[in-house]
Amino acid sequence: MESPVAGQRLASFIDRILTVHREQDELNGVKKEIYAEAAGEGFDKTAMGALVRELRKAEKDSGKAAEQAELLDLYRDSYHRAASHVGAHIREAAE
Repeated sequence: MESPVAGQRLASFIDRILTVHREQDELNGVKKEIYAEAAGEGFDKTAMGALVRELRKAEKDSGKAAEQAELLDLYRDSYHRAASHVGAHIREAAE
């Protein structure tokens, strides 16, 4: 048998999720209104949507891109240090 506390916690989680869904529905309605307003002024909703998706993806990926750039810099530096070290040994061996 389930405890009353567990049932209350479950109800609390479900209520919070439902609240978020209602808020999302409201915001989606606002978003539709904005697109409709823009279309009324001659802007292309499809192109705007594509740009919004691109910008949102860039926001999400900016952290990943910075991390990848740092890793690439680290690998590049390591490669150059190792290559110059190996090159020095090859030059010494040739002399």
